[in-house]
Amino acid sequence: MIETWVTTDKSNAINAWDLEYQRISWSLNDKEIIKNTVIDMKELTHAKLIAIASLDKKVTVWDFFTRTYILTIDLTGGGVHHIAYSHNY
Repeated sequence: MIETWVTTDKSNAINAWDLEYQRISWSLNDKEIIKNTVIDMKELTHAKLIAIASLDKKVTVWDFFTRTYILTIDLTGGGVHHIAYSHNY
């Protein structure tokens, strides 16, 4: 059963929604790390992480439950259009 839905907004905040009560449970809005428009997010379920791609050509990885920053993957040479992830590869 899905309990949380994750979205973004025009301020580039990551919002986790409580679907039962239809309200935001928490928000992640770190303008020092996510500096541009969020274009994609991927949940890395087995690691309990979330990867966030933005137009500043970076993918940031966050601990989903503690909402703490883990690392940045800099893709300045080419940029990012979409995140794909596989636990097997």
